[in-house]
Amino acid sequence: MSYSVYMESFVLILLSFVYLMMGAKSAEKCEEKKKNFRTLCIVVFVLYIAILLSVALLERTQSCKRYLDLTPFGSYYKILTCYACLDVYKQIIDNILVFIPFGMLFPRAAGMKSSKRTFAVTAAAGCALSLLIEASQYVFGLGYSEIDDVINNTFGCIIGIGVFAFSEKLSISGKTITLKDGWQKCLIPAGCFCLLMFLIDVYREYSLLLWR
Repeated sequence: MSYSVYMESFVLILLSFVYLMMGAKSAEKCEEKKKNFRTLCIVVFVLYIAILLSVALLERTQSCKRYLDLTPFGSYYKILTCYACLDVYKQIIDNILVFIPFGMLFPRAAGMKSSKRTFAVTAAAGCALSLLIEASQYVFGLGYSEIDDVINNTFGCIIGIGVFAFSEKLSISGKTITLKDGWQKCLIPAGCFCLLMFLIDVYREYSLLLWR
């Protein structure tokens, strides 16, 4: 992976760390801090959506042709069978990364608590936004519309929900950071997915090279 996803990942990790620390700080019994943090999340969420829609729709060049691929996980099959498909691999990672902030910010902006309902509502909202973007791209001829983009965006949203849920388990009292019971459940899904992506990358870089 010798392309831009490293920088994107670094920025996202840094922002996630700041988000976690601010979320933990707002977990103190101080309504003003909770209100201020939610207000900040609302502002950032609005800016995030504006930038996302601008990049996904407004900055694309309209084409007279429309492209639609409804084959689920077709891009994953490509990177497993084609050693040179680096652009496809980058596209998968990009589509995952770009929706992680949605999963982090949406429940905070909506004033939700970590729960199964919050998970379902946030994941559904992220999927719906992704479908809207892909449908708009197809209708207006703004690129290649794929069901895999929706799947990867939803994956990213779910990882973001994990970060949100983890922030709900954190609290800072003075100089001490504590974790509430059950926080492991928030990390397991995200960790498993990251491990899967790493194994796919290892498979591509070594196994396919040996079989060429």
